[in-house]
Amino acid sequence: MNLQLKLLKDAKQTSVERVHPHSFLKRCRAKSISLDKLKLFLVHQGLYSSYFKHWILQEKRTQARFDYYARSIAF
Repeated sequence: MNLQLKLLKDAKQTSVERVHPHSFLKRCRAKSISLDKLKLFLVHQGLYSSYFKHWILQEKRTQARFDYYARSIAF
């Protein structure tokens, strides 16, 4: 359990280090981004995440169908 927590903390730190220097986030921290750009970003992220969920579910269904057919033709 402690190993899992350490791995999660390490992954979190790595993620923070990757996104922290991003120019969009720098402008947000500096309060130099317009409200319109922020709204556009939030709408884009909402659309992306909803389509991503659909894509993941579709991939799982496709894989399940493939597995079913692969088992049915196995010798």
